[in-house]
Amino acid sequence: VESRPPPLRILRFHINGTLYCGCNEGAFRVYRANDPTEENAWELVSTIDLSGFNVNTYIKAEDPYLWMDPRGHWHFLAHVYDYRDGWPPNPNQTEPVLVSGHGYSLDGVHWTASDTPPYYAWVDYENGTRVHYSTFERPHLIFDEEGNPTHLVNGVSPLWDQYGEPCNVCDARPGSEHSCVVCKTSTPFDWTHTLVTPLRSSVH
Repeated sequence: VESRPPPLRILRFHINGTLYCGCNEGAFRVYRANDPTEENAWELVSTIDLSGFNVNTYIKAEDPYLWMDPRGHWHFLAHVYDYRDGWPPNPNQTEPVLVSGHGYSLDGVHWTASDTPPYYAWVDYENGTRVHYSTFERPHLIFDEEGNPTHLVNGVSPLWDQYGEPCNVCDARPGSEHSCVVCKTSTPFDWTHTLVTPLRSSVH
């Protein structure tokens, strides 16, 4: 039993009124509390198995975002990335550039981390153009009145191929001389913005 959940958390209410908390504390964990103001209120529910993301020396996961769909099923989005994605190309890198992961659960206890990314590092506009980003992070969702997601919200780095090959001016990380995921912290290209993307259809 935890007296309070760790930092870096996303809070969500179950349909029965229980408050759930998704945390990143080296692993993704889910906590719950009937009354979070009580002492020792938080109880560990689950440590999520991220093996579906193939997390290793190069592939990492962070920024879990937890929610429950209208059917009462649990989901999370995460920023999942591969240090090897960058320039020059690494023959073992993830293609396309990896920026996301999705997990799901019927009960909030037993989880599956999907090996299929829910979205990629670009946006297709109605006029037919496509805009690439070096990273899509900190996923959040906007919902309609029925609890279906309508928009995806991310922090993004707009650096891509403005200076030649994609990410070719960004700092190094294991497996890449110029890793896309660190363009956001590579001086003097270290700026980002919030991107709100309408979803094509609600998730049911």
